[in-house]
Amino acid sequence: MSKTILITGATSGIGLEMAKSMAKLDQSNKIIIIGRNLEKTQKAIKEIQVFSENTDIDFLLADLSLMQEVLTVVKEFKSKYSILDVLINNAGVYLPNKILTTEGLELTVATNYFSPFYLSNLLLDNLKLSEAGKIINVSSGAYSSGQINFNNFNSQESFNGGQNYCNSKLAINFFTQELAKRLKNTKVAVNAFNPGKVATNLNRHLQFIPSTDFTAIDAAENGIWLASNSSLNKISGKYFYLKQIQELNLNANLQTELWNFTEETLNKKLKLETR
Repeated sequence: MSKTILITGATSGIGLEMAKSMAKLDQSNKIIIIGRNLEKTQKAIKEIQVFSENTDIDFLLADLSLMQEVLTVVKEFKSKYSILDVLINNAGVYLPNKILTTEGLELTVATNYFSPFYLSNLLLDNLKLSEAGKIINVSSGAYSSGQINFNNFNSQESFNGGQNYCNSKLAINFFTQELAKRLKNTKVAVNAFNPGKVATNLNRHLQFIPSTDFTAIDAAENGIWLASNSSLNKISGKYFYLKQIQELNLNANLQTELWNFTEETLNKKLKLETR
């Protein structure tokens, strides 16, 4: 059965490999990728088409670190498509230096957390039109070193690049579980997965080469499995590693508090509606 699949961060690495494989797995699948750079995005489109022999590939352009551009790209998506079967929130960054976006958000948490939170919420109506809508968030084992400190969530007091990355991945796990709770009576499932240590462009800003366990192709298998396996349609709010559910034991009160904090940041500080 054909699916409409939207993937962020799909011009390279895990996102590109997921797009290629999902396009090939079922050539009736409609693959839409979101890229920031036109040339790189067009190059990725061609690579997906050549690999999969699927010509039904589309793209949208946006800088997903900017919430206004998230809103704009969603409006563009909705003008072209109605049903969304799978949303894969894969775009991510790891930065050694503090950079604030023009909207005043620290770039790591903007890209890795606020963006998938906002994008997912804006596309919920489209996902609910699917017979089995899925949101798949790419997390990381680094979440275990993360902390949720609302006084410094946006690096107001201090900045540590590695810590911010860990915090953003912990936040995405909280988001996954809280959204699953809120979608309990719908046909939309939301899960997260840890791709493992992978050599991708995520590390391009680092001054050292971190150790890796998997290739991007290996890591992409987790997302492809979550997106395409119908036996997982009713499993929601889980965190997977190597296709196995891993227990998180997150603080439920903090989970809800983080959701409210995020909505408040989007609504009050950025003057954006979350739905």
